[in-house]
Amino acid sequence: MVRAHVVIREVGSLKPDYSLEFELPEIPRPGDYISIQRPDTPAPYGEDIIVRKVWWRLGHPETGGTTTNP
Repeated sequence: MVRAHVVIREVGSLKPDYSLEFELPEIPRPGDYISIQRPDTPAPYGEDIIVRKVWWRLGHPETGGTTTNP
């Protein structure tokens, strides 16, 4: 499982509206559909989202450009 933050933006805007954190079986790809069901909304209604872009934010423990193995 992969932990991911899904950031929701209004159509035509680059400014994030809100984000939700999930444990997913894999990272969604552009064109994938995501349907989000929340406790305050009766099924089958919810939020349907189309993935447009995937943005990777990675952390690394070293400040140098290369890693040497002994």
